[in-house]
Amino acid sequence: MKEILSRTIILLICCLCILYAVSQLRFQRFNKILESDINKIIRLSRKQSSNGCLYIEKISKKIGIQSCFKKSLSKRIFLNLAGYQTKIFIGVSSENIFSSHSWLHSDGINTYEKPDKKMKVIKIFNNG
Repeated sequence: MKEILSRTIILLICCLCILYAVSQLRFQRFNKILESDINKIIRLSRKQSSNGCLYIEKISKKIGIQSCFKKSLSKRIFLNLAGYQTKIFIGVSSENIFSSHSWLHSDGINTYEKPDKKMKVIKIFNNG
């Protein structure tokens, strides 16, 4: 598939997705954020979409976002804009101390997130 958007435009969209996700977490209820439907407005190949997820990882690291949930939500918004279906998984573990983790899955797209095998999945948020 011919690349539709330039790398610079994809980077800009990734930055906007991060800002949108972080602002939504401040002002919206948790469930409302995950239930919101974002319609496809851009055309991206699977490779471009995977690259966008990688850019979100790198941008998040540069600006100090460590929260796996914020990164998953940012990538979900980005992939939804490109028309891809996603699932956010939330898991917990209480082996020695309580911990939680979230990760994103989208068929055929490398989201640069790995599920933690020690986590018990307590919630899955689908879109579409």
